[in-house]
Amino acid sequence: MGVYAWLIKAEFVVALGDNFYENGVQSTTDSVWKSIFQDIYSSRFLNIPWYPVLGNHDYHGNVDAQVARSKVDKLWTMPDRYYAMSYNLTDGGILSIVYIDTCILNPEVMDTSSLLNDPGYKEKKKIHLDWIENALSKLSKTSTWLLVAGHYPVYSIGEHGDDSYLIQELLPLLQKYSVHAYLAGHDHSHQHIYKDGMNYFISGGSAGRPPLGPHGLQNFGKSEGTNYVKHYFLSSGFSFAEVDSTSLNVTFVDNFGRIRYTASLDNPSNVVPASLFGSSLPGLGVSSGAAGAIILVPAIAITAVIIFAFTRATYNPVNMVSIRDGSRIRLDVVDSSTHSSTSLNTPSLLLGTKKSTRRPEFHV
Repeated sequence: MGVYAWLIKAEFVVALGDNFYENGVQSTTDSVWKSIFQDIYSSRFLNIPWYPVLGNHDYHGNVDAQVARSKVDKLWTMPDRYYAMSYNLTDGGILSIVYIDTCILNPEVMDTSSLLNDPGYKEKKKIHLDWIENALSKLSKTSTWLLVAGHYPVYSIGEHGDDSYLIQELLPLLQKYSVHAYLAGHDHSHQHIYKDGMNYFISGGSAGRPPLGPHGLQNFGKSEGTNYVKHYFLSSGFSFAEVDSTSLNVTFVDNFGRIRYTASLDNPSNVVPASLFGSSLPGLGVSSGAAGAIILVPAIAITAVIIFAFTRATYNPVNMVSIRDGSRIRLDVVDSSTHSSTSLNTPSLLLGTKKSTRRPEFHV
């Protein structure tokens, strides 16, 4: 993962849940912060912001400790249990990612069913769904690329299969606001499903424990996504993405570092003529014309990761963060020097500055 982060000049990582497999963390000083995070992702090229979402195994521990860690760890950027980020592209585009908590949306997964014992659970779920719609409504008006990242997949041919809660309650929002792609982990495999004009990427085989053999495909033929699978593989691996205002490429890499598959999306929204923009935008010193990339990577403890890079873009890592605040959305300007507003861990997204010349295997 560090090698790819170096090759694409990665800017950030998105962690897709189960950040500390398999029992989460107990505090901001828990020893697993070192053994599972710092010691594993020790490459200096991964010394960049991480933006995580929560997975069911994170709920085995203290999820609020993961949020609080953002205050003491410059890499771990998690302002709340769910949040949104926008990134400026130098050629006039905006990448927006809405990071959600799917454990709240589907509490009946065996190891998180205790959420149902909370007398305020139904209200918390409603607040989250309202927050998601509010965030998507606002961001869909300005974003060139609009992505949603959560732990549980909507569709999956893997061991856990389709999520009926997400299909019934989240999917209509993704469709209503024309989300370009949904990023997920949970199933220990890599999958690309393209259904009804929307892309679903699963990058969950990062923890060194992919289900092998038939068990890893036990919902093939049962999932509503079966006939729409563009690619899958069961070995460990990670993913990375490269994005500019005209295209977004997502690439799967296996545990031997071999590129297994690339999907290219070329249906951006809200495209603004580049002539309206100057030669550069505020960012982290990335020059105009620099490339960008996201990488999805395997981990020993973190189970799902994506690394993002921007092609021909400057990275404005935290120019806007949308944090849940009751049923409202609060927009905060974030200090880009401290990355004090977001983070990612398990499934990760890495943002970089080198554009690949690989020929995509799938084209939307």
